[in-house]
Amino acid sequence: MDEYKRWYRQVNDLSYRAINTLNNMSLPDNATIVFDIDDTLIRPDGNALFPILNLYNYSKEMGLVLILITNRLGDESSIKYTQSQLSNLGITGYQSLYFRSPLKEDNPWRYKEQARKSVFERGLNVVMSIGDQPWDIGNYGGVGVQVPLYNV
Repeated sequence: MDEYKRWYRQVNDLSYRAINTLNNMSLPDNATIVFDIDDTLIRPDGNALFPILNLYNYSKEMGLVLILITNRLGDESSIKYTQSQLSNLGITGYQSLYFRSPLKEDNPWRYKEQARKSVFERGLNVVMSIGDQPWDIGNYGGVGVQVPLYNV
């Protein structure tokens, strides 16, 4: 089995384990899942990472609140591009989309934690966070699901 197939199988298994975890949770009101975008929902080549997209769609079908937190800059062109890209890939139904401020030189760890804290302070109960980096799944993130990286 080649490296790509092994990686893809690993991501697929991770997705099914996350779905199983969700199915076995006692979900609170306003149960929320936070997804990263790059190298999580969307691969470096611009295509959807289907096992994670399946997890996203399953979460949507469950009626969970979906939040996207990306390290992409929050300038007007990036916001428009990201919204269009997500829509074109069928990534819809999210409640909020957080971008890193273009005015701050903030590190990803601090920014992602502050964004998840903001979600918590809005009264949403984050039960799971999915991302490719440790800072995607830290404090205020519920169960952390870290997607392994693969450079295509």
